[in-house]
Amino acid sequence: MFRNSGFVLVFSLSLLIFLILLLSWSLINSAHLSRSIRENLGFQIYLKDSIPGPQLEEIQRELDRSSYTRHWIMVEKESAARELKEKLGEDFIGFLGYNPLLNMLDVKVKAEYATPDSLEAITSVFRNNPAVHEVVYQRDVVDKINKNMKTIFYLISIFAASLLIVALFLMHNTIRLSLYSQRFIIHTMYLVGATRLYITKPFVIRSILQGMLAGGAGIFLFVLVYFAALQRFPELSELGGPGELYLLMVATLLFSIIITAAGTFLSAFRLVNLKSAELYQ
Repeated sequence: MFRNSGFVLVFSLSLLIFLILLLSWSLINSAHLSRSIRENLGFQIYLKDSIPGPQLEEIQRELDRSSYTRHWIMVEKESAARELKEKLGEDFIGFLGYNPLLNMLDVKVKAEYATPDSLEAITSVFRNNPAVHEVVYQRDVVDKINKNMKTIFYLISIFAASLLIVALFLMHNTIRLSLYSQRFIIHTMYLVGATRLYITKPFVIRSILQGMLAGGAGIFLFVLVYFAALQRFPELSELGGPGELYLLMVATLLFSIIITAAGTFLSAFRLVNLKSAELYQ
């Protein structure tokens, strides 16, 4: 009976550890994905024709020394015209007799600045520059991306928190039931003079081993699923580094050990305090 209850505890806990790992990794990846998408947002500075070199260099220096710039590139109007000609399949310059495009600075901002308010404040500085013809950014797109990323992150967070609460409840019940079958042995030890610490110590030590075994099994199952997902979606490796994955697995293993040890200690301590009449309930 005890062996069966120990197996049920390890099996149940390993599945819960696997689910916690899976959701935690999804939460981390959603944060990385959100950052990656935001870092592809920015604005374009269209420059007036025939601006003095010092004015252009001043704008470029401003971008280099600013805290919001992730990177920027200069797109000359001749290069932009060639690309547009390839897309349209027509020589619009020959038709118009001149190149209507302008030199442009394409600026990508850091993730924390990829919000409508931040971009509005940044671009307003360049709009007042006499060398700038126009500053453009897609406010609606930026706003929609930020809202969608926040919604996804909050949904995963709520689901992960709910799972954690359910996991703690199930682990507590499983541990309590596995010890409840030994309530007579525990109570007898207490009646013959054994201290509470002496009684609970072997159960806690065994629970630590069970937590290690369950954590290791859950991590092994997660690693199998993770590498299978990498084979199917190689781009997942770009979202999070191996350091985060190792840290997550170690933290989950410690969580498994601590939660089983703490749950066993509390349950055993409670059984020690049971009165004789309560043993048969």
